Amino acid sequence: MFKIAIVEDELSCIDVLKKHIMQYGEEYKISFQIQTFKNAIVFLENYKPEYDIIFMDIKMPYMDGMTASHKLRELDNDVLLFFTTSLGQYAIQGYEVSALHFLVKPIGYFEFALKFAKAIDILSRKNRKGEILIPTEFGIKKLQADHVLYVEVTNHHCTYTTVDGEYKQYGSLKSVEEILKEYSFYRCNNYTLINLFYVDGIMENFVTVKGKQFEFSRHKKKQFIEAFVAYTKGG
Repeated sequence: MFKIAIVEDELSCIDVLKKHIMQYGEEYKISFQIQTFKNAIVFLENYKPEYDIIFMDIKMPYMDGMTASHKLRELDNDVLLFFTTSLGQYAIQGYEVSALHFLVKPIGYFEFALKFAKAIDILSRKNRKGEILIPTEFGIKKLQADHVLYVEVTNHHCTYTTVDGEYKQYGSLKSVEEILKEYSFYRCNNYTLINLFYVDGIMENFVTVKGKQFEFSRHKKKQFIEAFVAYTKGG
């Protein structure tokens, strides 16, 4: 589930954004928790960096969205930021606060979905909490990367074995390897990707993870051992 904040003083715009978000969620089986704020002062008053995406109106009473966004970046430099506006004249200023996109009112669903998809993709690939998203037959599942023990591929399906259970998705091990490469995962053969943190030991042609043995392929053993040694030394 993703947490979203809408900072907007126009009720009609709030309704449109909520409608678009929920429609996107239904289409792609993603859950969202949405909170709304009618002005930026209330939004920033007790702000905690717990949101994944923020929609910020530029023209608001008491404090405009651009000023609010500069204050926001002092509190949270990671959250994805969308500006909503009736004019495109603020685009250059948006770079100063790392705005992901501008949405020009009235906001149509096609424009929204196109830009919103980029935010979801960024969150799935580079979540600041080390979380990854995998599309399963039951919808999108969010996993902690450091909870994954290993990933195995069989008949074009990848099975994630985690500390909490197993989850399966359609896809290639290569694509999974690309997502997990920054989290100390390494292949021991062409069918298995292992989290080096959970390696119990290496003996002859096998690596053991939580009591389960995996056989090295001919060309992977040396590379895997080198990666494991570097990992244990903090490299």
